[in-house]
Amino acid sequence: MYIVGSLCILCTCTYRPRGSCPVVVDLSSQQANDAGSRCTEKPKFSPPRNPDGSGVMSPSAMASAQPSLLTCGEPVEFTVYDFLKGIARRNEHKPYPEPEVAMIFKKSETDNSVDLFEVEMGLKKAYQENPESLTVLNQIGNYWRIKGNTQLAIECFRKALSFSPDHPDLLLNLARVLFNLKYYDDSVFLAKRSLLMKSSEHHAWLQYFTLGEVYKALEKYEEAAFYFKKSLELNPSLQIAEMHLRELGMDQQYSVNAYTLVIIFALICIVLLVIYYLLVAVSSGNERTS
Repeated sequence: MYIVGSLCILCTCTYRPRGSCPVVVDLSSQQANDAGSRCTEKPKFSPPRNPDGSGVMSPSAMASAQPSLLTCGEPVEFTVYDFLKGIARRNEHKPYPEPEVAMIFKKSETDNSVDLFEVEMGLKKAYQENPESLTVLNQIGNYWRIKGNTQLAIECFRKALSFSPDHPDLLLNLARVLFNLKYYDDSVFLAKRSLLMKSSEHHAWLQYFTLGEVYKALEKYEEAAFYFKKSLELNPSLQIAEMHLRELGMDQQYSVNAYTLVIIFALICIVLLVIYYLLVAVSSGNERTS
C-alpha cells in the first residue's frame, strides 16, 4: 500500500531549471509534508512484486496485469483556463519527468520506497470506482508528472478543474507543470489564482513559495525575494526559501531589517523612560521650591 501525504512540497537538493523545487499538492488532507523544509528526502523506487508477495513480477505478468493505459478518461472539451498558452499547446510539450513527485506515494512515513506499478494499479481501480473524484484525478495527474508525460498530466488537472475551477491545490499543481515547461506567465497566473482561492493565508506558504520561484526564473528578483520572505514568515522552517534568498543576496538584508526593527523598538523604550524620569525629576523639584 502507498500513503498519500498532503499539501506536500517535495524537494531534493538537485536543482530543476533555475533552482526550482518540485512541488506536488495532494487533496486528501490538509497537512504539509516537512520534506520541503528539509529538502533532503528522495523517493526510492522498488520493482513491482507479485500480489502474493512471492517475488518480483515478471514482464509477462506485468503486461497481463496492465492491459490499458492509465488515464483520466476522455479529455474535457473546455475549461476556463484553456486560454493559457501552456494549456492550449499541451499536445506539443516535450516529456519532463519529475521523479521527486513520487514521494507523495511513499509506502509509509518511515519508508521512502515507491512501487509505481502498484500505484498505477491502485489508481486504475480508484478511477473505475469514482471517475469524477478530484482526489483521484489529481493523483493520476501527479503520477504522469513522475513519468514525465506532461500532456496526460495537464489533461487530468484540466478535467478536475472542469468540476472545480477554483480549487487552489489543483491550480497550484497545474502551475508547477507549466513552470517546468517554462510557461512562466501562465504559472504566475495560476499560482496567484490559487493564492486568491486559498481560504486562509496562514496555509498559503506554498503558493507564496511557488510565486517566488517563478519570479526568480523571470529574473524579477525583488518580487521573488518578496514572495520567498512571505513564505518564510508563514513557514519559518522552510529552508529551501532561505537558500533562494541567500542566492539572491537577500537573506542578510532580511535579517538586518528584522534586527533594525528590534533596535528601533529598544531605543524608543529607552527614550520614553528617560523622558518619564525627567518629568518626575522636574515635578519633584517644583514641589520642593513651592
